[in-house]
Amino acid sequence: MAWFPVNENAMGAPGSLVKADEYTPSTAGTLVYFSVSDIEATCKRATTAGGSVLREKMSIGEYGFVGLLLDTEGNRIGIHSRT
Repeated sequence: MAWFPVNENAMGAPGSLVKADEYTPSTAGTLVYFSVSDIEATCKRATTAGGSVLREKMSIGEYGFVGLLLDTEGNRIGIHSRT
């Protein structure tokens, strides 16, 4: 289990990631985006750790950039950066 703690003075979404036998990894379910400071560096870290890049850094106009990763368990993860 991984926790995302509450910070009352900052933006973000507290919560947790949970692994259990009854949960099945998927690329078809909800897509959660995490804010990162550098999409290219995050993609490199993901591939070094055994994941893969599904979509390289892509502009979404005035809202910044996004990318998509596949983690080592088979879950699709979105990443977002303003630069």
